[in-house]
Order: sequence, then C-alpha cells, then structure tokens
Amino acid sequence: MEQAKKGLDVTLLLVTVTLLLLGLLAIYSSSSFHAIRSKDNSLFYIVNQLRPLFIGGLLALILSKINYKIWGKLSPVFLLFALFLLFYVVYFSKPINDVQRWIKIGGVSIQPSEFAKIAIILWLSYYLTRYREKIKRLCWLLPVVLVSSAVIVLLILEPSFGVAFTICLSVLILMFVGEVKMKYIIIFTGLVGIMLLLSMSKTPYAKTRFDNYLSGEVYQVTQSMQAIGSGGIFGVGLGQGKEKLFFLPYPHTDFIFASFAEEIGLVGSILILGLFSIFFLRGIRISAHAPTKFGSLLAFGLSLNIFLSALLHIGVASGLIPTTGIPLPFISYGGSSLVVNLVSVGILLNISKQGKVLNS
Repeated sequence: MEQAKKGLDVTLLLVTVTLLLLGLLAIYSSSSFHAIRSKDNSLFYIVNQLRPLFIGGLLALILSKINYKIWGKLSPVFLLFALFLLFYVVYFSKPINDVQRWIKIGGVSIQPSEFAKIAIILWLSYYLTRYREKIKRLCWLLPVVLVSSAVIVLLILEPSFGVAFTICLSVLILMFVGEVKMKYIIIFTGLVGIMLLLSMSKTPYAKTRFDNYLSGEVYQVTQSMQAIGSGGIFGVGLGQGKEKLFFLPYPHTDFIFASFAEEIGLVGSILILGLFSIFFLRGIRISAHAPTKFGSLLAFGLSLNIFLSALLHIGVASGLIPTTGIPLPFISYGGSSLVVNLVSVGILLNISKQGKVLNS
C-alpha cells in the first residue's frame, strides 16, 4: 500500500461558493424593501456585505496555502485574545438593543463571540491532541472545564445564549471525538447545563424569550413559520415574499431562512439544508483523512460548528427551539460571522490538501 497526497477538496469549495451566492441573493431579496424605507439605496445591504465577503475570501485563500499545524501552537494566543475581546465587550462596550455583543472600531462593528467560537475549537483540538494520554485523568481535563466555562460565562453576560449553547455542543462533541472518558463528559454536561439554566432563570432577557417560547407567543417565530408555510412546495418566487415587507423582523439576519423559504419554497429549503449537510460530510471526510490527530479534530470541529449554527438557525425559524439570534452561515447579513466562517473554510481546504489516501 502506498500513500499519496490528496488534492484540495473541490466539493467543499463549490458548496461554499454556492451558499455564498445564495446568501447574496437572499440578502438582496429580503433587505431591499427595508433599505428603501430607511432612505437607503436598495443595494445598501448587499453592497455592505461585499466588504466582509472580500476580506473573508482573501483570508480563506491565504489560509488554504498555510500549513494548518502552525495554528495549534498559536491557539493559546488566539484563545487569550478571544477572552480579552469577550471581557471588553461585556464591561466596556455600549449596549445595542439591551445586549452587549459588538465592538465598534472606525464605524465597523465586530462581534467577538464569532471569533471565540473558532478560537476555542483551535485550542481544544490542540490540547486534546497534545495531552492525548493525560486527558484520561480528571486533573488534566480541568483546563478544558475552566476555559470553556470562562468563555460561556462571558457569553452569558452579554447575553448571547445561542452562541454559548453552540460552543457547549461543539466542546462536548469534540471531547467525545477526542476520546475523553464518557463519565467526564457527562459530568461536564451536567455542570454546563446547570450553569446555563441558572443563568437563563436570572436573566430577564433570556427568561422572557424562553417563557414566550413555551407559551407559543413569540411574534417573530409566528411570522417566521407563516413565511415558511406560505412558500408551499416551490415558493412564491424570488422577490415576491410578503412577510419580509411588514411582518417578519430581521428578515436579512436572524430570520433570513424564513424570508428566503417563502420565496424558494420547500424544494429550495431542502436544497439549502442539503448543501449544509454535504458541507459537514466533506468536513468529516477531511477529518478522517487528515495526516495528524490535531488536523482531524480541527477539521471535525470547524465543520461541526458551521453545521450546528445552520441547524440552530433553521430550528429557530421553524419554531422548534427558542429564538437565539444565530445567523445562517454564509447566507445571513453580517460581517463577523461571514469572515470567521470563511477562515474556517480556508483552514479546512489546507487540511484537505495535506490529507492522505491509500492507493493499492
């Protein structure tokens, strides 16, 4: 048997480009009316989205050519920087809509929670690889518990329960894939679960959302489900959606899936979900063929994060889970999420290029 290097994962790249193009189409369709009402050009949002798209695309191109192994050694630095940004945004940034999630620099809003997601995946993948044998003992898992808890607590203080929940799931699944003992994973799950529940019960913002969800009295979700239902099988046609005009809040960000689903229907919605599923499956394939354990965990964690974010966004739009404010990767309007996700794609493409396949 002889090992040969794999090439760049073209399927992952094509899926990403397709999602980006659908995103531009969805942003234009869902935001043009609101832009005109705000006395802006109908292309206002889509033009603004081009800047992070260019930056993210350029970073993805650069990172696809840089050996991914370097990010393991730098991961503690990225993690400390992410913690600093989260601390800063909680205690020094100005609230927007009663939450503190953004840092404004020169007219540009940056969302540190998006950077925190990729930073903790980088660090955890490196830590679980470096201390692969030692993590079988509880004392060596304490750094994972402490670091994850610090990130989650800062996200709760923003508050940003949706991102906190996403990070919890990513950490737990990475611990499982990283061969951490199941009893430790169960203990960690219990501790984090208690932390989240207590925090939600003491945070009026989150408690109100959860109570409204249980009572079924969530205006945004009601309008979102009506939009999805109105689309039928084939949709009402691009640009023809009515919910985005007067009823559906945040149709180009938090509820872009619902807004777009009304126009592209069940068939188009299944296509989007299918694209995200293919993206995750390619991520798993890249993980399976990665030349190192670090590369394997990193590829799995990055693709999992994007897939989970997509599922949570669609789950909110469909009324299956409480509103979280999580954008739909590659599609929702917003710079921080788009840049971070494209950075993830760049790293995934580099891992795929270095992967090994067996030829007889």
